[in-house]
Amino acid sequence: MKLMISSLFVEPGLYFNVSSNVRELISKEISPLLTQSILFTKRYDQYDLGLIISTKKGIEDLKVQGPEVDKNLKSVDYVLWMPYEKIVYSATPLMNYLHFLFDGLIEVLTILRFDTVKIKQVLSNIQNEVLNNPIYTYTEGTNSIDDIINELEI
Repeated sequence: MKLMISSLFVEPGLYFNVSSNVRELISKEISPLLTQSILFTKRYDQYDLGLIISTKKGIEDLKVQGPEVDKNLKSVDYVLWMPYEKIVYSATPLMNYLHFLFDGLIEVLTILRFDTVKIKQVLSNIQNEVLNNPIYTYTEGTNSIDDIINELEI
């Protein structure tokens, strides 16, 4: 099973300036750990888990919505509605973004009865890597069309 993380922003001008490298790192590090849920395997054998990050005005705290099951894509998707103002207007927007993303991920994995002990340890390591390595810094306009196509898996 693979963890896929994407973004879909429904209101013009409301988005998070976070590099796709961050989502790719989380997916790469967490996917191998998603093997221990009898509930998920029983309900969704051979499906992937998707997190869709979004925001809109009026969201004051993290809200998890889902699941939406796509039988054609074999994906079980949850939307993480993240609080725009608490992230973007904070002194540490990337750290706050990671905080809400990780809380949402753990909430979803708990719902699906995955063991989250090891995952929480890995998320702590990921946070340290992302906050201390410039490769994860967002730079406007750096994604090529090839990067976008790869991210969308087209």
